[in-house]
Amino acid sequence: MRAVVARNHDPRTFAVEEVEEREPGPKEVAVSVTLAGVSFGDVLIATGRYQIVPEPPFVPGSEGIGVVTAVGPGVTSVRPGDKVMFYGFGPGPLRRRSTFGTFAERAIVPCTHLVRQPAGMSDAAAALFRTSFETAFHALTLGRVTPGETLLVLGAGGAIGSAAVRLGRALGAKVVASASTAAKREAALAAGADHVVDSGSPRWREEVEAVAGGGVDVVLDPVGGEITESAVRSLRFGGRCLIVGFAAGSVPRVPANLLIMKAASLVGVNLLCFNEEHPDRARAMVEELLALVERGAVNVPTGYEEFGLGDVAEALTRAGARGGNTRVVLNPALP
Repeated sequence: MRAVVARNHDPRTFAVEEVEEREPGPKEVAVSVTLAGVSFGDVLIATGRYQIVPEPPFVPGSEGIGVVTAVGPGVTSVRPGDKVMFYGFGPGPLRRRSTFGTFAERAIVPCTHLVRQPAGMSDAAAALFRTSFETAFHALTLGRVTPGETLLVLGAGGAIGSAAVRLGRALGAKVVASASTAAKREAALAAGADHVVDSGSPRWREEVEAVAGGGVDVVLDPVGGEITESAVRSLRFGGRCLIVGFAAGSVPRVPANLLIMKAASLVGVNLLCFNEEHPDRARAMVEELLALVERGAVNVPTGYEEFGLGDVAEALTRAGARGGNTRVVLNPALP
């Protein structure tokens, strides 16, 4: 089968190669990939900047959608012909027979790594749904967001931030979205934010507290850098700051006395480990999330830019661009 193969961590050198295909083993499923999502996380993995650095050669790609073509022994949750949204095995060397990412014509994945694609969800929405929406939903669940609370979303123009805005609204929170450009702030309002603030404003904290009525209850932070401390300072007594990632490039250091003074909590969000450590709870969480989508409580974005496997370098560049709000997919049917 054709697959993108990374033999180092420079996407400009990634090439489409013929990779040996195998049959699914016990509790595994073979999926013909319809679209593979290309996220900022995939950019970090591909360039060796993620917490887990894959050893080349590997097939990149962390999520996608497709049609089940075969199931291994012990699989009863799906059958051939089912449309599914799935996670790839994740990064790893090709010489391990079980490892394939999603930037390929087909993928072999554990049955626990896939869920049904809802009948009303388009392929465009489904291809980039799981990583962003499940991460945001897991974070908001950990943050115990309740109706009437105020949620501050940093990086609201990004995939996880945009998902958090939509989900916060669905959970009944008042949503304040922070983003760096006018276009991103407009998109956040369209996604359901009650208020937006310019993350580059010198009076950012004052503006947040003004629209939030004095402070916020929960912060969702996929950005990191200097803004994290300011966001913690904006918390009300007993507030929670959900640390999702560091898109700004630097890991923040929050003075512990701030947490004491506000009786506040810093909560680390790690969806990958949650899925591995608590598969039953993770499955229940996904079903709850899909139920929100199916009853129309969550407005899922649908637009995207489409590339062929041979244009993987350009796709990763577009997905990693911070100036826009680009959703990118790879179509294995294209060259």
